[in-house]
Amino acid sequence: MKSLLANILMTVDLMSCRLIKTFVTVLLYIVGFVLAGMTLLCVNISQYDRIEYGKRCEITRTGCMFNLDMPDENGEELILDTSGITDFEEKVDLALRQQPYQRFYNQLKQSGLVEKCAQYTALANSDVDQDIVKVQEKNQAQEYLGSGDVEYINVQKDLFDLYDIKVEAKVDPKDWCEDGIILGSQFKEKYHDAEEIYFKGKQCKLLGFLEQGQKLSFEDIAHEGDMTLTSLYNLDYAFMRLFPEDAYQGTEIHFRLAEGVTREEFREKAAEMAKAERATIESMYFIDEHLDRLEKSNREILGHIKDYGIALLVGVAVVCILVKIYSILGKKRLYGIFYSSGLSTSQINSLFVIENMILLFFSLLVAFLCLYQGLNYFCSVIGTQQSYLVIDVVRSVLISKVFVQEFLLCCAMIIVTSGIPILLFSRLSPLSMMRDFYE
Repeated sequence: MKSLLANILMTVDLMSCRLIKTFVTVLLYIVGFVLAGMTLLCVNISQYDRIEYGKRCEITRTGCMFNLDMPDENGEELILDTSGITDFEEKVDLALRQQPYQRFYNQLKQSGLVEKCAQYTALANSDVDQDIVKVQEKNQAQEYLGSGDVEYINVQKDLFDLYDIKVEAKVDPKDWCEDGIILGSQFKEKYHDAEEIYFKGKQCKLLGFLEQGQKLSFEDIAHEGDMTLTSLYNLDYAFMRLFPEDAYQGTEIHFRLAEGVTREEFREKAAEMAKAERATIESMYFIDEHLDRLEKSNREILGHIKDYGIALLVGVAVVCILVKIYSILGKKRLYGIFYSSGLSTSQINSLFVIENMILLFFSLLVAFLCLYQGLNYFCSVIGTQQSYLVIDVVRSVLISKVFVQEFLLCCAMIIVTSGIPILLFSRLSPLSMMRDFYE
């Protein structure tokens, strides 16, 4: 132990004599590990999505479509009749029920093509118990922050089954009713004993709490081009409100195919139904197709970072090896001093290893901290979603996967950057180096 400590102190002393070179080396290593970490994060998070979706649904039978109204025969937008209705919410509800895509949705549910289908949409409202807003604070979309609004999700009951979202129910799911509230796990401590939640002018039944770590697909999963690092987000701060099964609250339908229905058959018949109801399916994806697209997008977005990161790490390692070789061949007098001081060959070799371990492990630690602290910025720059939605998922992948892989990469670099100089050093005789010293 004393010998190891002495070698470490000696290594630190030698590094302090080459302070500028050591600083530049560490800085380059840090940048390399950050870039490599971003690449590993991108690759691993695509695999994470595939594993998570595989747990929650049958990815080859579950999908999502994005729908819009078609204009009438004259090319004009559909005008809905809401005359005679004064209440705003009733007017909106009637307007939604008259939409062509609402009629299409009703037809789809009765067609036998799908086993389940449901929708959800994220909205905001200030007419709510303000303690809800305080719990949810800093976990909302940017436009809701500090506004006193709760970010809530209008959701249909079948969505819980589609994505296997688990709920600690306070009310038997068979008795769940319209306007019932389901809260994320972060609300449980404050509202554990509550029976009702004030929302939009009335007391709504509290149906239960989502189990911790539950996840849901992004609302715009079926939109072309709306990609991000992950298409799953954490529901720990979610405020969910059940809405009627026969009401349409958005432009997307999540569905699971009925047994025996092929994708081709579903696509063909769904398009026919949509056309008959004067709706159009803008895009449609099954989850496995979406995951393939997500992985491809992530690889394309960060592909150049991978090249830069690996090139930088390899480049710095090569430079360090060359500098060490120059040090051995050009400064044999220094090692002659070591031998004359009583150091053995194995002790001098250990100096190479210790120096590289200090440089690389320190660089890895700093790079990991930079990645961890910069996740909000990283997620907001790379993805199209609010960073708070994805950061929990990204952080878990960073800790559980990326750090381990970067640690293994670091160990491999220690072996390479130490092994080559040690191999060269072993070919030099102690006598020749001591002779250089005394001459």
